[in-house]
Amino acid sequence: MKKIFISGLIMATALSATACKSNVKFDGERTGNDSEFILEYEMFNGSDSQDLKLQKGDSLEVDVLNDGGTLNLDIVKKDDGEPLYEGENLRTSYFEIKAPEDGIYEVTVEGEKAVGEVTVERIEREEESNSDGYVVFSEENMPKAAVKIVEKAMGIMELEKNDQAEMIIKNGEDTKVIVYKNGNRDEAKEIKISNKVVNGAEGRYLIKMNNPKEKGGVTIEKIE
Repeated sequence: MKKIFISGLIMATALSATACKSNVKFDGERTGNDSEFILEYEMFNGSDSQDLKLQKGDSLEVDVLNDGGTLNLDIVKKDDGEPLYEGENLRTSYFEIKAPEDGIYEVTVEGEKAVGEVTVERIEREEESNSDGYVVFSEENMPKAAVKIVEKAMGIMELEKNDQAEMIIKNGEDTKVIVYKNGNRDEAKEIKISNKVVNGAEGRYLIKMNNPKEKGGVTIEKIE
């Protein structure tokens, strides 16, 4: 009986070890090169890294969809180990990180029973100043988070030709929008849009509906 008990104990331990090992896995798809790192997974336990090549002024746009579990993200400059970003227990969010200098940056994603998607993408951006001193953003070079909020705001506000709207985006707060019908500052209407996670999109924007039916007929200016 003693021998049988010991054998059973060994078998139970082996099964337990096997079960633990089977929980450490990645069930999904991976895309990685020097400009993007994409993970889509039904289950992610462990860590994965990718080197991205950035130039000063480039931005990393991070798109996180967290449907469960714990997700951490670290970005460091490889030659000196200087951290560019450290994030723990990330929730679903969009944010932007600007590269302070040229170099190779290592992006490391860690998951514990994580379900969802992570996209880290290099964006080459240039800012153009107009005669009024504004910084003008197009859909190609303005923060993705800001584009999404603008699209949401325009759908709610039902802006028409010649209307204007001033939008104030602050991290962790509802977005404040002031609508000026026909550009008339004396006829202002204020609304708020629920959008708590807007890292990388903070600022004050002015939307001008010059002619929304024509290409380029809507301009978005970051005024501060």
